[in-house]
Amino acid sequence: MKSSPRKITFLAEEFALSSPTQQLLDRFLLGYPVGGDFHRMGNCEIALHLAVPSSNHGLLDARRSMGLQIYPEFHEALHDAEAAIVVSRGDGAQATESLVRAAIENLAPGGACFVHGILANGTEVARTLAALAESRRVSLLAGTPTSVTWRLPEISVPHGARVSDSLIVVQGSFPFAELHALEGVLPFLESRRGGESGVRSVRSSNCRAARRVATSRSRACSAWSCPVR
Repeated sequence: MKSSPRKITFLAEEFALSSPTQQLLDRFLLGYPVGGDFHRMGNCEIALHLAVPSSNHGLLDARRSMGLQIYPEFHEALHDAEAAIVVSRGDGAQATESLVRAAIENLAPGGACFVHGILANGTEVARTLAALAESRRVSLLAGTPTSVTWRLPEISVPHGARVSDSLIVVQGSFPFAELHALEGVLPFLESRRGGESGVRSVRSSNCRAARRVATSRSRACSAWSCPVR
């Protein structure tokens, strides 16, 4: 794909205030900060297809005034598009696999497809979609902003370090909390020896189990950076 695409298409399941679709669209329509400067997409059509019609006509009309092109059919929205962004309903813990497949099958070879959240709702479907993208020479990525957000404090695992276990504590309901946990901890482990490919298993525990882990750790080591409650 060229460095400056002429058309980027959003395939979304919903459009509402503060939804991932609205926030991602606004970055492409209004711009975003890069290296201290405010960057705007130049000479690029931003298109949108909604799988479910939206009642937020005021929000959509405001985006139309910014240049957004809305298409009732996904194949029209994807025509001549060099990149696609697929956004499911909610925080991305439930994939709309039909939209992902539509994007991959209708993008021209050499295009790019980003899926907000998980790629698919099962391992086999995820592998099928990945194989389909590879066969069509479409770059395929999936994730959430959690994986690239700020770290406070700004720490990282030394390159090539031996790490046998890791723990991340998150709050929220299933499955959104688990998704954000993975998006937070896996990028943190990329620099370890073996990277993400060396992860053998992932386990999720409730808050009671987390308290037991914290209590046992505090008994074994008296030097914590913050109190364990």
